[in-house]
Amino acid sequence: MKNVVISSTHASALGGRISIEFEDVLRNLHFGEDDIVLIGGSLMDGYGSNTSDFDVYVISEKPPRFEEFPVHRHHRYVCQQGILNSVTDYMPSTGRILDTQYRTKEQLRALQTSVQGAFSQASQRTKMLINTMSVSDQRTIYRLYSAHALKGKAEFENLMKSGLSRDQFCYLLFRNVALDYPLFNDVVGAWRDGDLLMGCERARFFLSRIAQGLTNMFGNTNSEMKWILRALERLPDPIQPMVMKYRELISRGLGGAHEMRQVILDCINLSDEFYATSRSLLNSTSCFMSIEDSERITRQEIDGYKSWHRDLTKEFAIRCRLFRSGLPPLVEFLPETEGERLSLFLDHSDLQLTKNSSQPVNF
Repeated sequence: MKNVVISSTHASALGGRISIEFEDVLRNLHFGEDDIVLIGGSLMDGYGSNTSDFDVYVISEKPPRFEEFPVHRHHRYVCQQGILNSVTDYMPSTGRILDTQYRTKEQLRALQTSVQGAFSQASQRTKMLINTMSVSDQRTIYRLYSAHALKGKAEFENLMKSGLSRDQFCYLLFRNVALDYPLFNDVVGAWRDGDLLMGCERARFFLSRIAQGLTNMFGNTNSEMKWILRALERLPDPIQPMVMKYRELISRGLGGAHEMRQVILDCINLSDEFYATSRSLLNSTSCFMSIEDSERITRQEIDGYKSWHRDLTKEFAIRCRLFRSGLPPLVEFLPETEGERLSLFLDHSDLQLTKNSSQPVNF
């Protein structure tokens, strides 16, 4: 449950330890009669901590110009080419930071176009998405979804409904983190080099990214990893045993080599469990790329390769987990043995599993 209470006049978070009066916010801002004013961020979404600030957006038809704005009243401001982008203040009543961003309604519409374009790109391949949307845009969209309208509520709701698909955005966030082959390759390299401390750090990060992706599949619009534990707490009860495994793994102490190897193996095995759960959600909404479509475009990608090598095998070992169950576990790719041969994983021409190698995989 979200740890925030919002009324018509104020919001309180963290069991009432933090509160903000909306009149105090509006009194500190500069906005026009037709502007939209929003307050959002991690505190308003129930994720924040005692040191979190409040994020405010003023959305207008035209951006405020620097010479027309009383910047001397504010603690800090950011201005580019004569246009005011943001101001930062400390609330007089509480001393809490108020971070205000100034945007235009056209910029909100551009965000909608950006999400649609990124989703179109995601629908053409199953490779990990990189740079399809800027970090700044992702944060803005998250804050919009967590926002409470202080002014212009009806217009804001219409803007959000006109083309910004929450499900598409959540799917993009999932794809941004859940298919990280380079990170898995770091785990493999550390394992083979005997650099077990790095292997533990990389394996935990790999697991955390997949866990973050699962929260996105369940509607979490926050792209930042720092709130992952609180996001996982909101997942349905049947998934909580997996969440408890995750919490134990990231807090488990590291002793000698045996303990570190076990952390790496447990992280990779739990990653397979998170993949399976994410896969079960692909057909839950028409805005996610379905299991069938994921398999179809992956077949097309594989058939387009003129040659094959073992790094591609490892990459598709992750990517195929989007749509196919029954694949060999990821831990079989850690040792440098016959276990990583293509014949163990799949026949790349049709994605059909082949017989396992007779060579044992020893850890």
